[in-house]
Amino acid sequence: MFLLCLFFIAASAILNGLFSNHLGVRGGIVIAITCLCASLFTAAVQWFEVCVCGCYVYLPLGAFFFRVQDFTPALALYYDSLAASMTLTVVLVSFAVHLYQCTYMAGDGSQNLFMSYLSAFTGFMLLLVAANNLILLFVGWEGIGVCSYLLIGYYASRISATKSANKSLIVNKISDGFLLCSMLYIWHYTGSLQYSCVTLFCVPTVVSSLVLLGAMGKSSQLFFHVWLADAMEGPTPVSALIHAATLVTAGVYLLCKLNMHCNEYVAAIGALTAAAGGLFGFVANDLKRVIAFSTCSQLGYMVACIGSCSDGMDYALAHLISHAGFKATLFLAAGLLISKENNNSLNKFGARDASKTITLATLVGCLNLVGFPELAGFYSKESILNNAFFCKTLHIVLLFATFLTATYTTKLIVQLYFLNYNNGRFYKNFKNSNFVYACFTLLLLEMESRIYTGSSFGQNFSTNLPAYVKNLPAGIAFAGVISGTIGVQIMHYTLIRFFGNKAGFDLIYARHGTNAILYHSYITYTLIDRGFLKIY
Repeated sequence: MFLLCLFFIAASAILNGLFSNHLGVRGGIVIAITCLCASLFTAAVQWFEVCVCGCYVYLPLGAFFFRVQDFTPALALYYDSLAASMTLTVVLVSFAVHLYQCTYMAGDGSQNLFMSYLSAFTGFMLLLVAANNLILLFVGWEGIGVCSYLLIGYYASRISATKSANKSLIVNKISDGFLLCSMLYIWHYTGSLQYSCVTLFCVPTVVSSLVLLGAMGKSSQLFFHVWLADAMEGPTPVSALIHAATLVTAGVYLLCKLNMHCNEYVAAIGALTAAAGGLFGFVANDLKRVIAFSTCSQLGYMVACIGSCSDGMDYALAHLISHAGFKATLFLAAGLLISKENNNSLNKFGARDASKTITLATLVGCLNLVGFPELAGFYSKESILNNAFFCKTLHIVLLFATFLTATYTTKLIVQLYFLNYNNGRFYKNFKNSNFVYACFTLLLLEMESRIYTGSSFGQNFSTNLPAYVKNLPAGIAFAGVISGTIGVQIMHYTLIRFFGNKAGFDLIYARHGTNAILYHSYITYTLIDRGFLKIY
């Protein structure tokens, strides 16, 4: 049963990738939807057995993965509550995205290949989640990196898509190098790459720092965040899958799995990312980029929570899971809006002829993002903010990020549905598609279920905080809503230009980092490749 989830995903990827000429688009859609539906059912059964019944499962797939002298890493999967919950979330969001793309990508000449990429992306993420050691995790880690490159650059005829795919690949490969170095250090100090050995031994600070740098690249933390907004050049289903359940969540999942980063430096990185993502999203004028920067900000919350307390991984994973549903909903609704109006700029949207389905999906997703009381996003975010109360500086920065989130989300809603900006052009209309109805119904049911199933895995939630502290997140969000409504057109130009350019990080990297790397690469090429190596 536990292997069937991966088997169905792999079948969808292989059949659509290798036999597309024989299947056709309709046959490919039938196979993809059937396989994802079966995978979702098995993932739900896994979750029930592991999380409800408490039956953790170890699955040996072979005697060893490979052999290098006496080093024989295990080829095995392990499902605990962390892996089972994440597996269900990934498969559910992927199923919704597969349903959505049936309509969104209709007419595309390579739709079967696109479905194959999506399924492979999901499969590598599931392998990463269920891996029993760092070697197998690294295979899934690299797999999602390659698939993200293929999906972001899917429209290869567009130079902007190709550049964005290259940028995401380069930034992620830098962080992958840090993670690989940390694995070598862990093997040197512990003699094994099993998770249990990593958590039992007291590894040096350099190892935890390298793991953190590896996770920061994948989860788009500050200094590594430059690729995330550019990844919006890919089709909207890709954006939804990357931001909701796969690539960017892998770094947070790794930190939760190893659980060795409870310190103030990690909390500071997460808090600064949350605030910076809010500022970038506040001044952005592209619909998908605003939602992308909100992902960056929410990932900052999760990392800050991991570093703030010993139970931080529980609350971070809870927010990651609740965040997946409403972020996928926001991206998929944004894709329909963009296709209908044939533009990305918020200044050119308008209130007229708004589909009720799209409007409802957007509003529910935005309310969850803001943290509206009695919604899933409110519970998971409140647990993070309440735990941050014991560190005053961290609490203030995260509250500021909460204010910014409410502000730019309200600004987005006002510009989409209340101002008469519309440019009058209409391109596609998907409102009659049953696939779209099924997709949004699935995601809305998932968000609704989070309210009743609980928002946190932790059992030590602080209930003895003062009433004003527990009510502060809702009050801050309400203040942000008012500010966003009032300040839609009252923004200083210099502020827009500075944060609209992502605080100049791209410019700094292009002028200094890239030139330095190219210069040193030329030196090593001359001295080593064409020098020492050519002689010998």
